[in-house]
Amino acid sequence: MLLEALTGVVLAAAVLMELPAVARATASSAPAAVSITPADHEGRPQLKIATPRATWFYDEAGGGFSRLIDADGRDWISFSKDPLTKFPDGAAAGFRGLGNLVYGRDNPDAGAGHPGFDRCESAVVAPNAIRTVSRSG
Repeated sequence: MLLEALTGVVLAAAVLMELPAVARATASSAPAAVSITPADHEGRPQLKIATPRATWFYDEAGGGFSRLIDADGRDWISFSKDPLTKFPDGAAAGFRGLGNLVYGRDNPDAGAGHPGFDRCESAVVAPNAIRTVSRSG
């Protein structure tokens, strides 16, 4: 719930959890200060989450945050898709983002929860709620 406290957005990742009934009720009454709109970053569909203190970009197919822009215009995540997986160059590009939620060489969902990896499907389900599920089910 830290994310909800920071952004006013309820993010439910079906890969990890079911959204509790109390969170579903909260999601239906969005604060006016939060908006979720379609956007683009690095040629990838994003959900732009605008809050009073910061603007977040959520990679719809990756299921993870690609940008976090503070009130001073600094991007604290700075995801870039190229080079996505080349080592060590990817550390300054494709490996940028919040820590990987799902990993493992033999895991069909490896990369889910990280921008740039097409392992998820995301949808806005309420004015302040995004639901993300893995493509593998």
